[in-house]
Amino acid sequence: MKLVVTLDGGSIDISGLGPEDREKVVVIELPHEEWSDMQMMGNPVRDELALSFGVRRDGVLRLRVIDPMGRLLYEKQRTVSAGENRIAVPTINLIPGGYILETVIGDERRIARFVKE
Repeated sequence: MKLVVTLDGGSIDISGLGPEDREKVVVIELPHEEWSDMQMMGNPVRDELALSFGVRRDGVLRLRVIDPMGRLLYEKQRTVSAGENRIAVPTINLIPGGYILETVIGDERRIARFVKE
């Protein structure tokens, strides 16, 4: 059994727990804003682009990959949960070059660029 603690600011002190009990505690820290900066791992990419970000509440993330000519190459909606989220975007079918990643949660839209090797 695990104990899940969601922090909306502040901290939690589990130093009084033994090592075995500490492993049973899962701490989820909510970002200060609606969603935190998106971390892109593996840029430049080969087979997939790994994304990591936090959100304050459950919702739907819309992902779009757009080529330099403005053509939509990939579109997907994913459910996200309050706290930290990790998503993999397949890039194996993209040709080498630069691309735009558009992400939307609610009314907030963010743009990032990545390179396919």
